[in-house]
Amino acid sequence: MAIQLKDYEVYADTSSLLDKKADVFWGRIVPRYLIEKGMRIIIPRCVIKDLKRTRKGMNPSLSETAEKILVTLEYLWNNGLADVPEEKGDEPIIQYFEQEFSQMIKIRDICLITEDETLARKIIVLKKSLASVSSKDLKVLYFKHNPMGDIESNLQDWESRLNPRALPVKYAAKPFTLYGGSITPKHTPNPVSSIPVAGHDVITRNNGRIRLLKKIAGGGEGIVYSAGNGSVCKIYKKEELSEEKQKKLEFMQANPINYPGICWPLDLVYNSKGEFVGYSMERAQGRTIDSCLFGIQDVFKYFGRWKRENLVNCSVQILKRIAFLNEMNIILGDINPFNIMVKSENEVYLIDTDSYQVEQYPCLVGTDDFTAPEIQGKTFGTFFRTLDHENFAIATLVFKLLFYGKSPYAKIGGGTTYENIQQMDFPYPLDQTKGPKVPLGPFLDIWMNLPFRIRDAFYDVLKNNKRKSSSEWLELIKCYRDHLRNGLASNELVPTGLYRPNRRTVMCSSCGRQFMEGEGYLVQMSNSTPQTLCPSCGQTLKKNSNLQSQSFQGLAKKSRPFGNKGAGGLLNQFFQP
Repeated sequence: MAIQLKDYEVYADTSSLLDKKADVFWGRIVPRYLIEKGMRIIIPRCVIKDLKRTRKGMNPSLSETAEKILVTLEYLWNNGLADVPEEKGDEPIIQYFEQEFSQMIKIRDICLITEDETLARKIIVLKKSLASVSSKDLKVLYFKHNPMGDIESNLQDWESRLNPRALPVKYAAKPFTLYGGSITPKHTPNPVSSIPVAGHDVITRNNGRIRLLKKIAGGGEGIVYSAGNGSVCKIYKKEELSEEKQKKLEFMQANPINYPGICWPLDLVYNSKGEFVGYSMERAQGRTIDSCLFGIQDVFKYFGRWKRENLVNCSVQILKRIAFLNEMNIILGDINPFNIMVKSENEVYLIDTDSYQVEQYPCLVGTDDFTAPEIQGKTFGTFFRTLDHENFAIATLVFKLLFYGKSPYAKIGGGTTYENIQQMDFPYPLDQTKGPKVPLGPFLDIWMNLPFRIRDAFYDVLKNNKRKSSSEWLELIKCYRDHLRNGLASNELVPTGLYRPNRRTVMCSSCGRQFMEGEGYLVQMSNSTPQTLCPSCGQTLKKNSNLQSQSFQGLAKKSRPFGNKGAGGLLNQFFQP
């Protein structure tokens, strides 16, 4: 593959400089090429700091390689063949390249030489996202040993090397296979002699040896550490290691999903003896939503300038990622506020993805508050979750996001969460009654200020058990965002009273009761029926329509002897959603 770099700004990262086979490349081939083309190679300051840390490290072989490459870089610098730009902060290498390239690609063609697959994937995703705002090129290349060749024959393009599932949604491969039914859980212990901790080096398949820096978080399964290459590593406890877990992570790593904000397993991690101990993933930013969104005071503390629109837009970003995973037939299974992180309204992350249900590998954990009534009390890991199970959890998540963590089944005089979910005892009223069982606080005001379409959707799922997919919720919440942007709903984080934009008093054609409603609802109602109906009568009409539809579907089932092309087939075609 011919690669012409004369007109590119060429950057190198630590992994490419430390490649043992690249000493001739950097020491002889690159200087000759730079002199011939009148170019300089750019070595970021954070890369030099990383090389210096490696030189002082405990690995003699890496220390020697780092020492040699620092001498080479000094030669390039002294001869005007290398540039070391000033940096404002001391951010990790991956963040540096993302920020630098986001600005530079607007004015120059860029090339990055790296052996780090994690970094390569991130920059390729960045390239795709910037394609609409810049006509400049961004190459991501890796080293291929050819000591007798020129610079072109020693470099290959990362994009041709990566699995298609590594690309964003519009470039994604076909969905995974969706499994169903009961299964027999297995846990075959994976013996391990030692578990690495902060300060230890671990070995990865694709990125070689990296160091665990400091503990970021801990949980029931293990501990998450920041790593020397800018990623993070989850190191399991001894009792959590199993052959099944290793096989699942090997499958996920071999079939990558590189959608922004989804922290998919990137690389398996081994201790110094080559024993499986965990995996690496992208480093998420921000806070888990239980600590920054699930509490009104927490939202004011961390996002004090937010309006309702910001909160709703953040919900849209979360739903985008969940909808993408569901479209790929990946079921999150354990949706909960500890597995979602938020840095800003547009920057959200899904973490702990190793628990997801992917093909024949089930989700072994769950959270009661997000568990559908039909699987409450069941042992997770003894059956495959369905998208219908997932859809109940998604509705609960959306409700909690809009209600600052309050459970949709929390109520005055209510039972336990388990009991309320089993009974579908949703206390919020669809019409404009007071809702005597709604919890004290601002929650009834929040509910009444939602567009009727959103309230109707919640009522359908959480009361009538008619579930909606993540894609349907995404469109509904986008609609809510449009209402807020157009001044059709209260934009206060905690609305008080009823916001009435362009509302007028009308009389219900069915019950005769006067009610106030916005122009949007009245137009929507007039498009579907010649009558003007209050929300309560409108819901009754909807129920009757559903019953009528169900009766037709019953006729369709009885007509099966006619076959798919007979009456049954026609009825199903026209009346099933």
